Amino acid sequence: MNSCPEKALQLEPVREVDKLSQSPRVIFEDPIAYCAECGAPLFTQAMIAKVRAKIVSVHDPLMLLALCLDCRIKRQLEKGNIARKKDQTMIKDQGTNHA
Repeated sequence: MNSCPEKALQLEPVREVDKLSQSPRVIFEDPIAYCAECGAPLFTQAMIAKVRAKIVSVHDPLMLLALCLDCRIKRQLEKGNIARKKDQTMIKDQGTNHA
């Protein structure tokens, strides 16, 4: 039975009843990173560091790792609105320059 997203650990059914009474023990624990906008829990900090090491920086995608899905969508929509406003301003400016 898989229990680890990186497939580093695997759970196996215990057939020895005396082992069931043992307390679970933490093998590895990593702090959780939270969304920079809303504070929602994201991933472990080790997982974010691993992804950051693999990403080539294009238009600051690393900042998007600090945001939850909802906040990423909001950020992208805001960027789209800003770009459209700039385009509309440029079109208006070009229209007044030719008149």
